[in-house]
Amino acid sequence: MKRQPANQFFLIAAVSCISLLTGCGDSAQGVKLAKEFGQTADEFKEKTDKLANDIYASCIRRARYIDLVAVPGRDADEVRFEALKNCELLNKPTATRAVMANTVVFDYIKAVGHLAGDKNVSFQSELEEVRTSLINLGQTQLPFVLPEQAVNQGITIANAVFEWAAKSYRNIELSKAVICTKEPLKAYTTGLGQAYDSGYINGILANEEDTVRRYFNGIATSQTASLKNSTKVMVVRDYEALNSNSYDSLMTVRNNRAAAARYIKVLSLTATANADIADALSKAGYIVKPEQCSAYLKPPAGQSPVSSLHLQPNHQPILSFREKSRITQILTKYNSQVRHELDQIKL
Repeated sequence: MKRQPANQFFLIAAVSCISLLTGCGDSAQGVKLAKEFGQTADEFKEKTDKLANDIYASCIRRARYIDLVAVPGRDADEVRFEALKNCELLNKPTATRAVMANTVVFDYIKAVGHLAGDKNVSFQSELEEVRTSLINLGQTQLPFVLPEQAVNQGITIANAVFEWAAKSYRNIELSKAVICTKEPLKAYTTGLGQAYDSGYINGILANEEDTVRRYFNGIATSQTASLKNSTKVMVVRDYEALNSNSYDSLMTVRNNRAAAARYIKVLSLTATANADIADALSKAGYIVKPEQCSAYLKPPAGQSPVSSLHLQPNHQPILSFREKSRITQILTKYNSQVRHELDQIKL
C-alpha cells in the first residue's frame, strides 16, 4: 500500500472528520478552518521529519569533533571511522524508526478523516513494518527509547488504522473511534514526547554539545600555549575564526533542542484536543462501554473493529448547535496553538 503525497497534515484531517461528524461539513467556517490547517501541512511534515532524522545527523556532526586528546595513542582516522560506523549501525536506523513513530499519530487522524469522508485509506508501510519499528524503538541501544506502554498503544492505533485500510471500511462510527482512542493516543504521545526529551534532547544532543565544547576548548588551550610563537595579528584572527565556528556549531544544537521541545508540546496539544473532543462527544450522548473499546481496538480474529461500535441510525445522537460550536472552538484553538509552535521551529 502506498502513501498518498504528504500534503495533508493530520490537522486538516481532524477538521474534515469533525466537520462531517457534526453535520457542518459544507459550512463556511468549516471550509475556512480546513484551509487554515492545510496551510501548515507541508512545513510541519518537513520539520518533524528533519527532527527525527537529526538523530542520525547529530551523530555525524559529533564525529567531526571527537576529542582525540581523550584517546591518546589512537590514530585519528581510526577513531572517526569507528564513530561514523556506530552512526550507521545505531543512529541511522533509529532515525528512520523515529520518522515512522511520528507518523503513527498523523496517519491515525488522517485515516479517520478519510473514513469519515467515505474514502479509502492508503499507507506507505505495511502494519508489520510499523510494529517492528515501534518495538525496536523500545529496545534500542541508544538513549532514544520508546516506553513499553507507548510501544503497545502505538501498535494498537496502527493496527486499527491498517485494519480499516486493508478491508476498505467506510461509514465508520467516527465519534466512537475518537472516544475509544482518547487514552491510547494520550499514552502514545506522552511516551513519544518522553523519548524525544530524555533520548534526543538530554541524550543525543547533550552528547553532541559536550563533544563540541571539548573540541573547541582544546583548540583554544592549544592556541594559548603557542601564543609566544605567533604574532598578535595571527592570534586575534585565529581566535575570531575559532569563536565563529564554535558559535555556529553550538547554535545548531540549541536550535534543534528548541525545535524538539516545541514538537513535544505539539504532541501534548494533539492529545489534549483529541481528549476535549472525545469529552464533548460523550456529553452529547455518545456512550461507549469499555468492552466495546477493547473489541474495537483489539478485535477478536475474524471480527471487524467497526462492528463492535455499530449503532442503529435511530440511536445516533444529534449534536446541538452549542455542541458543534464547542468542537469548532477546540479545533480553532488547537490550530492557533500549533501554528504558534510551528512558527518558532527553526531547523
